[in-house]
Amino acid sequence: MKKPSFEQWVSHLVNSPQIKEELSVLNSVFSIANKANTLLLANEEHPVVSNAKLTGPGATSALEADEHYVSLRASGKTLDAEKALALSPATGCAMCMSLAAESSDFNPASPAQAGNLTGFLNYVNELFKCPILNNELNDSPSVTWGSDWETTITNILSYYVGIDQSSLNQIRMSLRDCARAAASNPNTTQRTDLFVQNTMHIGEDLKVYLYKSFIEMIYVSKDGGKNEPDIRRDETHFKIYRVIFDFKQSEWPDYAKIIMPQTDASLDSWLNNNSPSQNIKPINWG
Repeated sequence: MKKPSFEQWVSHLVNSPQIKEELSVLNSVFSIANKANTLLLANEEHPVVSNAKLTGPGATSALEADEHYVSLRASGKTLDAEKALALSPATGCAMCMSLAAESSDFNPASPAQAGNLTGFLNYVNELFKCPILNNELNDSPSVTWGSDWETTITNILSYYVGIDQSSLNQIRMSLRDCARAAASNPNTTQRTDLFVQNTMHIGEDLKVYLYKSFIEMIYVSKDGGKNEPDIRRDETHFKIYRVIFDFKQSEWPDYAKIIMPQTDASLDSWLNNNSPSQNIKPINWG
């Protein structure tokens, strides 16, 4: 499928307050086990826990460039702001992702918002269409299980290639919470329906990592009969989908002036808006 021009892509998002794609299209992006499962997920209320991180040797410089752009724009120096934006590809990347999220009705700051799962799938679908993002990876690797939950969690984390250690620690804590909930409710499935890790890594290249995880944990407890042993075991069902984009930094200066009038987003706002507020009540995964 031929990608639209960057100007056409931005115009499409700006003029579509809420993008609604056919589920058959969404099924081709971050493919879920089967279409029936996709329909089930899209029609139920499923929390979308999102986290955003900026990593790499160029992270500090990117934040400084972003701050400079935001300052110039806030002061009304439009031409100077446009020049600063052209020199800040990380800001541009954040703008593209933010505009796609807003137009897709995906709100990562409100995990339990109605329709957020469908909004997320629409959001990723729009990123695949973005002319300045080159898709480098779109897969679902086979997961290796451990004999217990902690080993399984360690195995799960090994699939998060390119994610910084701080983010990995947060993911580990989330999975442990899920395991604890399962252990306290025998024979009841505890699930983190969707966990999205967004990472922008800035080195020689600018890479965007989107890792989506479906996780279910259950503690099976069954008393055996006279000739049957008791059953006590942990079960974990996990699926991970990975998408990696390369942001075409060399083309960004020509695109800055196109997107700047259409969004107030910045790198700083992208980082803040893609993580749930500390004030959000804990989610009951039962």
